[in-house]
Amino acid sequence: MRKLFGVPEFAIIALLFAQTARAQDRHPQMRIEHADVPLYPEPAHTANIFGTVEVSVTVKDGTVVKAEAMSGPQLLREATTRNIQSWSFAYHVSDTFTTEFDYQLAEVGDPANPEVKLQLPYRATITGVRVRLDSKNDTKPKP
Repeated sequence: MRKLFGVPEFAIIALLFAQTARAQDRHPQMRIEHADVPLYPEPAHTANIFGTVEVSVTVKDGTVVKAEAMSGPQLLREATTRNIQSWSFAYHVSDTFTTEFDYQLAEVGDPANPEVKLQLPYRATITGVRVRLDSKNDTKPKP
């Protein structure tokens, strides 16, 4: 049997397997059964507000019992915590974890259809199109 750094290969494999098993015990599979699609909140979008919202989420028996925003713009915090309240997990999931919603504004795209990338339950990226004001009348957004 070959040795790697003076230790038999099977010992290294067994150690890695044990570490992986312990990590899975601490973080059970967080299978989401349902989640509403997050939207870019209209007031924040119109005001060109963007940023990352970090939220502490507590799940008990598959139900979100607490979603507390820890950072990010206020208008985005409210929309994020409302969306997280729509999540439901497999019935055996009980855990507390942190998730991030990253709201971005792009220069081009379909203003009526933001791009949403989900890596739930740990990350969501929502990209809207930057609102441009008409130079003749600064109160009317350009499409």
